Order: sequence, then structure tokens, then C-alpha cells
Amino acid sequence: LPFGGVQHIDFDLNNDAWLGSGFSGLIKFDGMNFELFNGNQGLINNMVNGIAIDNSNTKWVGTSTGISVFDENNNWINNFTNMYLLSPPDTINPVINLAFDSRNLLWAGIYVDYLLDGGVAMYNGYSWVDFNMSDGLIGPVITDLFIDETDQVWITTSSGISKLSGVPVN
Repeated sequence: LPFGGVQHIDFDLNNDAWLGSGFSGLIKFDGMNFELFNGNQGLINNMVNGIAIDNSNTKWVGTSTGISVFDENNNWINNFTNMYLLSPPDTINPVINLAFDSRNLLWAGIYVDYLLDGGVAMYNGYSWVDFNMSDGLIGPVITDLFIDETDQVWITTSSGISKLSGVPVN
């Protein structure tokens, strides 16, 4: 494996493993071969902090500078950086983790250090919707997120755990 080890893992619809490296990028393992995807293939940053794969086998890769998206044929199709001026993910704050709920909505934890508030962003396919301390999150420093089987979003922070539930699509 490339330098940086494996920080994250997810499996696509073909049962290929997608591994996120701390320094080298994204690695595909098909059971026999490893294939590295990094900035040369369109990855926005080689520090992968999260991977999520949606219902159409699109790979969403959270990095320290935004999210890269790559289609079912493993071709890069988009980078989310400063496309949304009011919402994370942005070019300053790292994406901590990514997850899809049962409605195929993408959730991203956005890390910001103790000087500013981080938060959670939900992508509904058209725009980002933000949640932070003003919406009831218990702490400003997001460290992880998890979506349970009832679509409740659990967020770990520097101050404790918050739970979002019953969030509308828009």
C-alpha cells in the first residue's frame, strides 16, 4: 500500500474495496490488484478523510480541502470546493467523514478547530444545507458522524454527542 496507510474503507456495488490513505490518495482493491487515484486523476487532495458510495455506485471522497466525486466507471466528474459560497465543504476546512442516509442524501462532517465553529452539511442533490451550533449541535469541533438505520445522524464533537433526526430533504 502507498505511504500513509489506510484511514477509511468502503465497498462499491461490484464489491471492490475503496481505501482512503492519509497521504497518498484513494486506492481501489478489486480482490487481486491495487489501483491508486490521486491528484493526477482529479482527486482534489491526497489526504482522504472519508469515502461514501451512493446507490448508483458513484464514489464521494472527502479530503482535507473538499469533496471529489467519481462516477460508476471511476471517472472524476466533480469537485466540491468553493462552488457553494455559504456552505461547507469549502477550500479551508477538511471533510471529516461522509455517509449516505436511506434517502441517498450525502452527509459530511466539517472539521474546524477551536477558533471557529465546524458543522455538518447535507447535500440533497442540488444544494448544501448546513447544521452547526446555532442549530443545536453541542460542540464546535466535529470529529465524526454516523447515520443509523432510522436515518438519525449522530455527530461526535469536542463537547459531546449530538443527534439530528427528522431532517427534511430541503
